[in-house]
Amino acid sequence: MSEHARLSPSGYSRWGVCHLSLDLESTMPDTTSPYAELGTRLHEEAQKHLRAGTHIDLGSGSGTSISVAPSGSRLTYAQAETVQTYLDHVRAESYGGDLLIEQKLKLDGDLWGTADAVIFVTRQVGGRTQNILTIVDLKTGSGVKVFAKENGQLQIYAVLARFEWGSIYGPFDRIELHIVQPPLDHIDVWSLTNDTLDAFEQELLATIARINSGDRRAVPGEKQCLFCRAKAVCRARAEHSLAAIRSDFAAPATLSIAEVANLLPQVKQITDWCAAIETHALQQAGKGVTVPGYKLVAGRSSRTWRSEKDAAEALSICGIPDAKLWNKKLIGITETEMLIGKSHPVFGEQTVKPQGKSALVPEKDPRPELAQGADFTAVIV
Repeated sequence: MSEHARLSPSGYSRWGVCHLSLDLESTMPDTTSPYAELGTRLHEEAQKHLRAGTHIDLGSGSGTSISVAPSGSRLTYAQAETVQTYLDHVRAESYGGDLLIEQKLKLDGDLWGTADAVIFVTRQVGGRTQNILTIVDLKTGSGVKVFAKENGQLQIYAVLARFEWGSIYGPFDRIELHIVQPPLDHIDVWSLTNDTLDAFEQELLATIARINSGDRRAVPGEKQCLFCRAKAVCRARAEHSLAAIRSDFAAPATLSIAEVANLLPQVKQITDWCAAIETHALQQAGKGVTVPGYKLVAGRSSRTWRSEKDAAEALSICGIPDAKLWNKKLIGITETEMLIGKSHPVFGEQTVKPQGKSALVPEKDPRPELAQGADFTAVIV
């Protein structure tokens, strides 16, 4: 199997509705982000602890950082708490049963994915014995609250787990889908019957059949466009967004409160689309593509400590007490200047001002254009 499934369960909310997104996204680079990289790191940390049977000692932190045994990696307290919350939940749900960690589930070469935790357990519920299939998914982001009810990704995992393991652990009396999202203090559970999952499975198979037959319907909307890599260049998305704000405004010249209310549900979609266009233009400029009327310049940046550890030692020698040096994080440069003066030589030794991230600005901006081939990091300003 390739590294990424063509029909990824995590993308079902997109390709399951807008089939055209499959073709459009295939032409776009598969980029990552600091948030995605952090999510991968925390998933890997959780996997290691589940396999080793260990936990994170949340009381062993120094400042805001915790050394995580046995890997020795360092996490912030919030990150460590996220992992440990997930560990506690999975262990409680899997007690007395069988736990599959980071389990790869597949239907064929196009539809497959890796479930964070698949649990098979037998419990007494309401005075009778029940076989329960549980899917648990860790969400490490705080931008969008994710719910278990009718969650397409988790339902696909349940379909695939039942198909692959049902003959060993089934038949199942109940299926449970769990979302564990510690950054939002959010744990959500949805219990469904085999009949409900059967109905979803038929819908899923019908969707796959349409896609395989060449159906490429374009259905733009907030849910399916949110994480689509092609949303900045998708014509259907552009027309959908423009149609939302296009209106035949007759007199009076101002919008009524009813008209404003009609536009409110579209605001997030429109702003998200505009941000995607800005990001796409910036990335293209960074690759050397000319964006008419715009140029790449070095963005503004602020001084930072070269090394918090070295700076803390130097500032302590300067006479700043520990009580003022640390308040969850190391004292800032501006606050330090107020204590020891702006001209103190420690600033020349311990601070650095990195080059600002590249920014796309109108050609009339007075800042000089970056030379082609200069280091480029996309940023929206």
